[in-house]
Amino acid sequence: MNKLALTSLIGLLTTFGLSAQEVRHFTFDLGAGFTSPVGTTGSHLNTGWNAGLGGGYNFNDRVGALLQ
Repeated sequence: MNKLALTSLIGLLTTFGLSAQEVRHFTFDLGAGFTSPVGTTGSHLNTGWNAGLGGGYNFNDRVGALLQ
């Protein structure tokens, strides 16, 4: 019984700490990389480069929109 009470207490304290986190309303992402062809396609294709940038808005802690 004591283990159950201790586990419940730790769970409640953790939940209260998590609910105090702020929600940042604006968000962004940035990425870059390359693709190296392998195998028999490597003699026919060049290395591919790509980059991505995106930004968005978080309406609350669970719902947001992101455009890339």
